Amino acid sequence: MSGKFLFRLGFPLALALLATTSCGDHGSGGHGCPATYFFLEVTGATDGGVVTGAEAVLSGPTTITMSCDFRGSCGFFGYVPAGSYTLEVMAPGFQAANVPAMLTVAPSQGGCPVATLQPSALTLNPSGGPDAALAAAVDDGVDCSARV
Repeated sequence: MSGKFLFRLGFPLALALLATTSCGDHGSGGHGCPATYFFLEVTGATDGGVVTGAEAVLSGPTTITMSCDFRGSCGFFGYVPAGSYTLEVMAPGFQAANVPAMLTVAPSQGGCPVATLQPSALTLNPSGGPDAALAAAVDDGVDCSARV
C-alpha cells in the first residue's frame, strides 16, 4: 500500500476513534472533542505526480504549519479558527505558491468540529531546473566553469 493511501485512510480512522471515545455526551460546544483535521494534496504540474519535500503554511487569523508526508499529502490536526487565510506551499524544484484559502469549521452530528480547507488540492509549477541555477550563479559573477 502506498504511504499516501495509508496517511489518507489511517489519519481519519484514528480521529474517528478519538471522536467516538471523546464526543459522547459532553454537552454543546465540542468540549471533550478531539481537535479538527483537514488535508491538502500537492501535485506537480508537469505530470500531476508526487511532490516530495512539500511544506505548507496557512497565515490568517492564526498561523498553521501543516505536516506533509513524502508523497505530497499535507494535513493538520489541532484546534483552528475558521476564516480567510493565505496558503503558502513550497517544495524543492518547484515555484512557491501563494493562494487565498478559506478554512471553515462546523460541528458534525456528534457535535465535534469538522474543518474544510478550500482549496483542498494545489498544483505546483516546476522551477527553472538545473540550468536556471547555473545561469543565476553566472549572472552574479561566480565562475562556474569548473562545475560543468
